[in-house]
Amino acid sequence: MTILRGLGIFALVMLTMGSLTLSASPNRAVVVYYNGGCSICVQYVEALEHVVRSAGITDVAKYDYYGNDTALSILSGIREKFAVPPQFYGSVTTIIDGRCLFEGYFPIDIVVSFVRSGEVFDRLIAAEGLKPDTYRLLRDGEVLQCSSSERISDCLSSGLLFSTVGMWALVLLSGFVNGLNPCALAVLAYFVGVISVRRSREETLKIGALYVLSVYLVYVGIGIGLMRIILSSGYVSVLSKALGAFIIVVGAASLKIGFQQGSSFPRIPKRLVSPIAQRFSRTWIQKSALAAALLFGGIVAVLEFPCTGGVYAAIVGMLSAPGMDSVRVLYLLAYSLMFVMPLVILLVLSYSVAGFPSLREIAERHRSLARLASAMLLLGLGLFLLIRN
Repeated sequence: MTILRGLGIFALVMLTMGSLTLSASPNRAVVVYYNGGCSICVQYVEALEHVVRSAGITDVAKYDYYGNDTALSILSGIREKFAVPPQFYGSVTTIIDGRCLFEGYFPIDIVVSFVRSGEVFDRLIAAEGLKPDTYRLLRDGEVLQCSSSERISDCLSSGLLFSTVGMWALVLLSGFVNGLNPCALAVLAYFVGVISVRRSREETLKIGALYVLSVYLVYVGIGIGLMRIILSSGYVSVLSKALGAFIIVVGAASLKIGFQQGSSFPRIPKRLVSPIAQRFSRTWIQKSALAAALLFGGIVAVLEFPCTGGVYAAIVGMLSAPGMDSVRVLYLLAYSLMFVMPLVILLVLSYSVAGFPSLREIAERHRSLARLASAMLLLGLGLFLLIRN
């Protein structure tokens, strides 16, 4: 059996070397811990090192923990840090870039493909499969069974409810619908109405654009901060499901409010906005109006977040899923852009359409419809977080 397994490893290496034209990946670092008392382990490590170095990686370190308590202790600490399940433990542990851990006789061609792809994960835990031509991945506490013909990123994304196209559509649509929130539109309408009293339309457009830019930057920052909190907790799945339950409660409450006559969502108190906005009509702030617009937009974005943050929190929870590491920031940037798009439209209309105050009346008139759409979106996103794998 040992001889057959050794021959199998040798054949796998030959197939890998014959089928892959490896390109240099000088920035990758590989560390291997192995049981030197196991001849098959030694053969596998030698084969792995040969293939990895052929890929252009020169930063390769090997540690034989057989009879070496220090190396074994370090390996145990690494496994504890990664929270590797005991059923994943193997006689060989390969660590790439200090973030991606492969246990056992993991398919060498998959390792090479991963190295060449340049894929980056915050954390990846993998192990050899229980059956030939398979391997296992850990995703949100769930063990995925993957075929050796499958890329790691493809296996991680399998079983998700949305494809890449669907995810982009959901993020963009959610951002735009959430941006239609009456409290955000009403504040901009009021703000532009105040600053346009003693300014030309060009000046009003410039100051309003900086206001919108400030809102955008603050929302991107909030999203990145929330995501870091979720990812650093180590309990992504638990937090996502808890967040989903909370979002559903908020959505149900919003839906109930939407059907009540004369009811309204929480809004930014006018007494908080009015004193700041009115300062733009005073002569002493003329020279710093642009900087003040950035500051005012940031303050308003923070104040209105309790009103608009439910949908955003749900999106952030979805983006915290494994396999999305390289595109999370892109999704956040796109969501925030769509969130401020209604503000951009409103600002352009305020510049080109006479009788601007009527636009605020339109926003107020359709408040109930906006509330209903926001509530339904919250319910849908909350349900997605609960049932997602």
